[in-house]
Amino acid sequence: MQKLFGEKEGKGEKMIEPNNYEIRRFFIPGWEIRGKKYLDSKIERDLLNKLVYIEEKVDGKFTILRNPEDEKRFLFAEDMRQTHTIYYKNLPSRFLIFDIYKKDYGFLDPTKRMELCLETGLIPVPLIYIGRILQKNALKTISQIHVSAFETELNPKMRKITKKSNMLNSQRKNFIEGIVVKLYEDGKLYAGKVVNPLFEEIIDKLGRYEDFYHRNIIKPWSYEEYKTYFQKQLMKLKKAHVNFDLKECYEIYISNFDFLENAEKTFK
Repeated sequence: MQKLFGEKEGKGEKMIEPNNYEIRRFFIPGWEIRGKKYLDSKIERDLLNKLVYIEEKVDGKFTILRNPEDEKRFLFAEDMRQTHTIYYKNLPSRFLIFDIYKKDYGFLDPTKRMELCLETGLIPVPLIYIGRILQKNALKTISQIHVSAFETELNPKMRKITKKSNMLNSQRKNFIEGIVVKLYEDGKLYAGKVVNPLFEEIIDKLGRYEDFYHRNIIKPWSYEEYKTYFQKQLMKLKKAHVNFDLKECYEIYISNFDFLENAEKTFK
């Protein structure tokens, strides 16, 4: 496959540099945006003909979390504290993990990533679907009809300005920014994304989210909310019965909550 990310060679392995992590877009006719980077057509075909994982694309700030005691592990996350275009009203954590990279191994597949999140009290981004996608137009449909795992609506500061605009008429509550399609092979990650062009339209007309400061609602989930979320994710991975006590995992999650919520300069 053609490279999607900045990579360097080392002892026969391709190592992905974390600061070059980049996911390009599928070319969706009618949804093209000038100036955006798109996947090579061959990579698109590969992603559409192999077993892929589709995740909800959440609207946060790209962040790399590092543990000083583990220099080999990189946790890729979205920092969800500040509202961007989407206002999230039921977030279980400030950081949502969307990939984990280990030196000398590569990217963990979603099953291993889910297990590590359970062990360490972290919350992964929502997994939507696992399987083959034969028609690219199906990705457009999924990004339009899928309901977010978190309660969402348009940034309230933007809504005050756009309340008389047709932009709101084409969007509903609990919508998502888009989807990310991922393929994992031998520790390597290949991916493409589909983003609803409504977000580009809002940015073009109103400007970036920094001009409309607002905060998402982040609060600890109850045990029932936590259990339901992970059970749904594990069932998609066909791991409904894992060697984890969800009660113990939940306690770790709760013990981490305040630390993660108030973390400011603990990440690179």
